[in-house]
Amino acid sequence: MSGKYIKDQAYDEIREKIINCEYEPGEALSELELTKELGFGRTPLHNAFIRLAAEGLVTLIPKKGVIVNGISLNDQLEIFDVRLMIEPELIRKYGDSIELSYLDDYTARCQSALDTKSRIALDEELHSKLREVCRNHYIRNILHDLEGVSHRNRIYHSNETRIAESIKEHIVIVQHLMCRDFEKAAEAMRVHLTNAREFAMKKYL
Repeated sequence: MSGKYIKDQAYDEIREKIINCEYEPGEALSELELTKELGFGRTPLHNAFIRLAAEGLVTLIPKKGVIVNGISLNDQLEIFDVRLMIEPELIRKYGDSIELSYLDDYTARCQSALDTKSRIALDEELHSKLREVCRNHYIRNILHDLEGVSHRNRIYHSNETRIAESIKEHIVIVQHLMCRDFEKAAEAMRVHLTNAREFAMKKYL
């Protein structure tokens, strides 16, 4: 197993646990304990923490360790500001790159999903699809870095009513995409993100 692969695997595993709140906001992480828990050496763990700190998921405290960052309202509002500027424009520019067959299948899965976990996954899937079809790698990197923090927001004290509403909003976006009306789809995305932003304000105040 190459050093690069081990480094990436350590990053992936720790990131997954942080964004799914298995390591909770404010929790202190010990490199020594994670070495025993995950089976990685200290060097790949240290490299992983540097990448996670760059994403805003952890804070490195010299000679003390690593703290999982809290989920603050200000962070969420700033993230929504960025997403509101980018995601509707991605629909306008790249919406025609999303296959009709995918959109039809996605709609069917949204309509049949009943549990919160499945709905959260479907919510994130459409946003990931937009990132995937974007041909600007700088924008893709920005959205990737925001993805982990956004996922934690959805998972942490998730609300079934808001998640159900979110899926309905996604279906509206997809219906416009299927009609190839990218302006209406972009506006529906703006409404969706605005509603999510307003819910976050209520959740964290």
